[in-house]
Amino acid sequence: MVGNRRRADEFEQRILAPGRLESDARVSTPTSSSSGRRAGAAADPFEETPYRVLRRLGSSGTAGHVFLVAHRGTGRHFVAKLAPLHSAGDPRLADRVRVEGQALGRLNHPNIVAVAGVGRTPDERPFLVTEYLEGRTLSVELLERKQLPVLEAITYACELLSALSSAHALGIVHRDVKPSNLFICRTPDRGRYLKVLDFGIARVMPDAPQGAPLPVALPTDSGVIVGTQRFISPEAATGAAVDARADVYSAALVLYLMLAGRGPFDDLGSDSQLSAARAETDPEPPSRFAEVPIPRELDRVIIKALERNQVDRFQTADDFRHALERIADDLTRPAGWLETTARPPVTAESSERAGPQSARTLVPSVIVARTAQGETRGVRPTTAEGNTDAAPNETPVGPSSFVRIATREPEVEPQPAAASVALPRSGRGLVWLFLVAVLAAAVLAGAAVYCLGSGAQ
Repeated sequence: MVGNRRRADEFEQRILAPGRLESDARVSTPTSSSSGRRAGAAADPFEETPYRVLRRLGSSGTAGHVFLVAHRGTGRHFVAKLAPLHSAGDPRLADRVRVEGQALGRLNHPNIVAVAGVGRTPDERPFLVTEYLEGRTLSVELLERKQLPVLEAITYACELLSALSSAHALGIVHRDVKPSNLFICRTPDRGRYLKVLDFGIARVMPDAPQGAPLPVALPTDSGVIVGTQRFISPEAATGAAVDARADVYSAALVLYLMLAGRGPFDDLGSDSQLSAARAETDPEPPSRFAEVPIPRELDRVIIKALERNQVDRFQTADDFRHALERIADDLTRPAGWLETTARPPVTAESSERAGPQSARTLVPSVIVARTAQGETRGVRPTTAEGNTDAAPNETPVGPSSFVRIATREPEVEPQPAAASVALPRSGRGLVWLFLVAVLAAAVLAGAAVYCLGSGAQ
């Protein structure tokens, strides 16, 4: 075992610089004996496992290194997270890897990275293997773009909250929601979408449902702060036990960062100042720092998710997501539209044949318009009597989502059919008056022409 550790340490020093090419990191297939090994050759830490290292992708904090690996049998590429060398044989870290592997294995969600397996290296270091994704982390995305458009940021936030809701339903709290643990995938069929990574410090709740991973055998000591200081909730910053609402707070901070390019307390220097501000200060809305206009309702929703007291926040990730989806719907809906059902014009003949009811029925219509306050209001089909007739299978809407407008259409009185149309007596008098006026004008015009001719002679 000591020999394995020495070879692994030598391997890390020689070839695990970030960005190494696959050809530089490829090693020989291990054999059962170390005899005949080339002097100074570096050992693959995954020898005697189904995987071989291609290159190092980065680090995962205290959890160790992250590698691009290939399956020895199929050649398929995966990502492997390997515990650091000094933690070999540590039961706490091994238990953490076990919980992460079981959690990812049970969370079959399109916005959560899929697990391929777990194992141990010959030197007793636990590792976790997940699918290989094309793209980059949200932290790298924001480093380049600074801020994201409103709809794009809402889309990523909703995908994040959907993933967290799936984890919370299984009794799992992520506890480390931050941009470097969120991956923006790029695929030809789905385009760009978000996946949640790294459940390495996830907490399994005591009341987790059946089928959830078993909690760690050695839980975190009381008062120990777990997570990344910049993205943890006020209660997590004190070392208190957290629940799903801590993830809601962290997700709101990520959304805030996507919109404003910074967090609400990023101007504070030390961790102690940051913790004090979270516990005592209401954050400014993201529109205070964003370069693009932020809807007032979006400001309000984010501030609600960032409430210092857990009971004042959205109580579930789904509540937060639904609020964001409503805002996205309002932003993408046309400012106003009118849809009507055509009806043939009412004539005397059709009115007499159909009866008086047809003349009193309005054209069914729906009107949607955005008010100055950003609210959407609708008009349902209304009869002349003011009754609103809802469709039998119509989905009910929330309170104050629609307003009723009673509109009356003038009734059409049936007229008897007539063979000829006769003008009323008053009409005939007007015609005679018009003819007399025309005749008088002609006489005056003739007299004027005659006088002009006589004067010229």
